[in-house]
Amino acid sequence: MLPPFLIVFDIETIPDESLAVQVLGEDGDTFEDVLEKRRQKYKKDSIEDVFLPPAFHQITCIAYFARLTNSDGTVERHLGAFSPQMGEEGILKAFWKTMGRLILKAQQFSDSLPPEERPVIPSIITYNGKLFDIPAILARTMKYRDVFLEAKMEDKNVARGLSVFLDDGDRWEREKANYTHPYSRYNIDLIEMLGGRSKHTLYAMCSLCNIPVKTEGKGNEVLSYYKNGEFEKIARYCAEDVKATYMLYLNYLLLKANVQKMQTIREEMESVKALELKIIA
Repeated sequence: MLPPFLIVFDIETIPDESLAVQVLGEDGDTFEDVLEKRRQKYKKDSIEDVFLPPAFHQITCIAYFARLTNSDGTVERHLGAFSPQMGEEGILKAFWKTMGRLILKAQQFSDSLPPEERPVIPSIITYNGKLFDIPAILARTMKYRDVFLEAKMEDKNVARGLSVFLDDGDRWEREKANYTHPYSRYNIDLIEMLGGRSKHTLYAMCSLCNIPVKTEGKGNEVLSYYKNGEFEKIARYCAEDVKATYMLYLNYLLLKANVQKMQTIREEMESVKALELKIIA
């Protein structure tokens, strides 16, 4: 059945060229030199095929879908995107604040239930998030370490989002999630569930399932959008990936569900299709 609290997210990035040159280059190297050397080292056909490790990706947008259950059983759904206009630091602050609010809402809901029905723990859902999105978010957050140490003192939601997400004290997840553990039940990476070693792209899996995706652009166009100041295009492209990821998850749940639960999942699909995006700048 659907988790009562969940967040689906996706990031868009551009290369952090100065960091790549500083760390991966040699004296006098340009960013193109760095890419060319890595192309040769890893035997790629072109520099466009070179993919840098997560820390070398500057975050330009984070889009999210949040599903929250209220104490009366009603459900809230939110589809949002933090625009490149906010800057990387601002985007990360907004993301951790959103995580903190989701976790607080789940805690409050859990406290209202009988002891035998607790705890209620939020799930996070991504596509290749364990290998890219989450490591990139954590690495780029560490870039602004002092800023976030101050933010933790000033904003309880930022503090809650960071501390709960990074908490690895409950190894077996009896009372809380261990999101950073590769086998966490609450960190759901669809590429592991659906792709296995083949690592199908989100585009391939959504095309297979007739889920609209990549109609707002392509990943290799994000840098061009960014340089041209087309920030809304980036936000809409990122949000479409989030919506597609969630729809793919619902398709998977539909296969798992018994006959009684199938209608609930179909109704959720229709609700998600009707959602409008809120771009936060």
